Amino acid sequence: MKQNTDRLQITFPSPFFKNAACLRLLALMVFMGAALMFQASALHAQDILAPEQAPPDPQEIFVQLPLEIQNEIIDESIQVQEFCEAHPSYPTMYDCSCIALKFIDTRILEGPGQSNPVKVAQRHAASCKDAAISISRGFQLCANVTGSMQYGQGEYCECFARRYAIVFSNIESTSTRAERGAVLQALSYCDKETGLPR
Repeated sequence: MKQNTDRLQITFPSPFFKNAACLRLLALMVFMGAALMFQASALHAQDILAPEQAPPDPQEIFVQLPLEIQNEIIDESIQVQEFCEAHPSYPTMYDCSCIALKFIDTRILEGPGQSNPVKVAQRHAASCKDAAISISRGFQLCANVTGSMQYGQGEYCECFARRYAIVFSNIESTSTRAERGAVLQALSYCDKETGLPR
């Protein structure tokens, strides 16, 4: 008997697959399963690849502002820097140009009237600490508390200035009480570290 090679013959291992309705149901289940897997993988990829919405960039906003507003913001930032530099302790503790730059960002994002220059300077001072400024301040403070030392003042003050800068850099407050805490911690540390009498 001649075999017909033009037709594809499929053998079904089970009577279940001979029923067309069952085949359609099976195909539907496979399709739905694949669709659910694709959707889950797409959501997972979206979580991985899609970055969170970035905060607005103050510089991009600034260049789009009218020139008169730009000049107003720059003038206010100069006032902030002048306030900082005229402050009795800020110049010896913080980077005034950093505070002025942070004011510009705040002023752009918050708008006029919301950004009192003095309050913004106070708000950003703690994030504008400079290691060199803090060490210099540490030496000044040390000279005040070790003036009566008969020997070893240089060694003690070097220890104090470095320790003060480390402690002060980790303080988020700008209060004088917070600075006194940094002084006391530095004194306690250097009393033990150097063994020198004050």
